[in-house]
Amino acid sequence: MYLTTAFITLVAALSTSAAPIASSDAKLETRGDWHTPHTTHVVDVGKNGLTYTPPFIYAKPGDHVQLNFFSANHTLVQADFATPCEPTPWGIFAGFQPTNVTKNETGLVTFRTVNFEVYTESPLWFYCAQAKHCQAGMTFAINPPSEDSVKQFTALAATKAENIAPAGGPIGVRAGFEQVFI
Repeated sequence: MYLTTAFITLVAALSTSAAPIASSDAKLETRGDWHTPHTTHVVDVGKNGLTYTPPFIYAKPGDHVQLNFFSANHTLVQADFATPCEPTPWGIFAGFQPTNVTKNETGLVTFRTVNFEVYTESPLWFYCAQAKHCQAGMTFAINPPSEDSVKQFTALAATKAENIAPAGGPIGVRAGFEQVFI
């Protein structure tokens, strides 16, 4: 009898604690300097050529962005709208993430991921600092004012003579996660 009562109590406790909550109902939970996200936005880097897929997202403070790096050696560097292909001082820099995973891989493969937290509702602008990837249109935005502004940023990037990578290692990201992709 005691075991039956204990089992029913356990099942009742698990069923109430395991109920899913909508991301809009989630509370921001602090764990040191890293937070449990409201939403995690997944962005594939280099999966479809010199692209970030999707090319822009809308995120709220407390949301996380997870970058999945595919093929070659891409990165993500924060820029200002007026100066694409040039790093913003102390802006986000994902570091270079070399990998040989392509979009056509099948079976069990691993690819690198980098995560960072969004702290603002303002527009944030990014580019890939590898070779001339920025000039070739490898740009990304968070909370752009419009889709046209994303096109304007990419067009301005195409006019830049230089593609500048920040000195040093990653800034503002959690790097080193490896994900399994099937």
